[in-house]
Amino acid sequence: MKKNLFYTIITLLIYSNLSSQGNLYIGAQAGFHFQTNPTNSRFIEDLSFSRTTTSTLFSLGGGFRGGILAGYLVSDYIGLELGINYQGGNTFSFSEKQQSSDITQTYQNNAIQIMPAILINPGLEFINPYGKFGLLLASNELIYKQDFNDGGMNFGSVEYKFTGGFNIGFFAAAGVSIPLSENINLFSELSFNVASFIPSSGNMEKYQFNGVSVSVNNFNNSERFLNFVDNIDLNAIRDPDKPTNVLKTSFSNNSVGLSLGTRIFF
Repeated sequence: MKKNLFYTIITLLIYSNLSSQGNLYIGAQAGFHFQTNPTNSRFIEDLSFSRTTTSTLFSLGGGFRGGILAGYLVSDYIGLELGINYQGGNTFSFSEKQQSSDITQTYQNNAIQIMPAILINPGLEFINPYGKFGLLLASNELIYKQDFNDGGMNFGSVEYKFTGGFNIGFFAAAGVSIPLSENINLFSELSFNVASFIPSSGNMEKYQFNGVSVSVNNFNNSERFLNFVDNIDLNAIRDPDKPTNVLKTSFSNNSVGLSLGTRIFF
């Protein structure tokens, strides 16, 4: 009984100390990111995904971002934070001449981002600048579409979804917070993300021919499914019952963005 009472008192003291200091907090934020430092991403030439053509410079990191966060202030100057964001990426389209027809390729990336970070701030009473840095762990879903046009008329299109595990990047941010009340503050933050996405698999989602939708179930496995690998044999005979092997491609997700949010301290 005495031991249980002792543990209860210690727990209450710790909770009271954390609550009075406002060390624990939760929050939410939303903002917009712009692509930065784009890297070469290869154009995929045809539905066989066996060859690539010219490269272009672009990044899939731009777009809307919003999410939630939680943190703990270890001291007046150091904190630990965990953010979870959703990215609704911008759409990028490129056209390329292929013999008598034009091929338009469209890329659009969505992601769930988990961002553990270390927060550093001077602990000022009113306007409080701060910085933070940490890892960016992302689960990406890239929509890739090809439209085939001849004489300005669209005669076919195919859409794939590329996915594949968690990709690891880094981020850093600088911001400023202003208290709205004793336990609530408003903050604005400028962040820089360095990340990439290397898909491991792809699935055909949609197919159209002359404006008519065709069920993807009409295609064999080699046409519907893709495996991204380090090396491929262009002379290998394709097995219609197995996914097609295609070269791994790294898509840049580098970005810079501004967000607004609020934190509630406990």
